[in-house]
Amino acid sequence: MPIKRFVDIYRRFEKRTNGLVNEFEDKISIVDDYGELFEKIHNDARSFILIRLQMLWGQFCRELIIRSALGGYHTVSGTVLKKGTSVNDWKSVQVAVQKRSNYGNPSWHIANFSIDIAKNLRIQNYGEVSMALGGISPMDYVIVVRNYVVHPDEKTRTKYENTLRAMGIMVKIAPVSLLRSRVAGGANLFEQWVNELQTLAVNAIR
Repeated sequence: MPIKRFVDIYRRFEKRTNGLVNEFEDKISIVDDYGELFEKIHNDARSFILIRLQMLWGQFCRELIIRSALGGYHTVSGTVLKKGTSVNDWKSVQVAVQKRSNYGNPSWHIANFSIDIAKNLRIQNYGEVSMALGGISPMDYVIVVRNYVVHPDEKTRTKYENTLRAMGIMVKIAPVSLLRSRVAGGANLFEQWVNELQTLAVNAIR
């Protein structure tokens, strides 16, 4: 039987998110008569890539916590996890998730949700998971920008502009301009957010 390892879950997350970075940085061929239109469509696609990043992070957190609860997985440090002490079987995991999400859609990408599930299931690696997921995370920014891109109304715009100010940006810029802005080291902000999430993921599987 193959060894069940968290590093394999991480590598899948890493591969998929690196793919998003490559897509974000892709250049498009411009047709002179439609150059402005093509650029607008491309920028819209770049903004909406945040939806996929949020989804991939949620999938990683879900796999991490559920597999931790069921036990049998090897952490990076070599520990083989036992079942969570409040877990009898898969059904008890389902019940805990349903209760925490009020029988709606689970919000695995939100740190408090995932940490609460991990705590309720009493997973063996709760300390590592809660420290990694509960720390400073770019997902807080991703959610705000993503919500403004998908639902551009007064409420989401205000939150987006407040987030810009919290980041030290005192001028109003479009989401795609924010994501394309360069940070220390030459990467764009989107790539930096991906790198930071990958680091949190590595810390969570130790």
